[in-house]
Amino acid sequence: MVHSVESILGYLHEWYEPSPGDLVWTGTPEGVGAMNKGDLVECWMKNSEGEMVSVLNAKCVV
Repeated sequence: MVHSVESILGYLHEWYEPSPGDLVWTGTPEGVGAMNKGDLVECWMKNSEGEMVSVLNAKCVV
């Protein structure tokens, strides 16, 4: 990532107060290739203690 999660949240705090459960989508830095049909994606969420709370595995179909 170009910016750390801490710096992104710090910037957001300048504009509004995030609430527990809010999601922050960070985007993709320049130079990362496009996804292709059949590519596999894994996403996960951790709680404030660092424990895995959700995992999503998906295949790109388009």
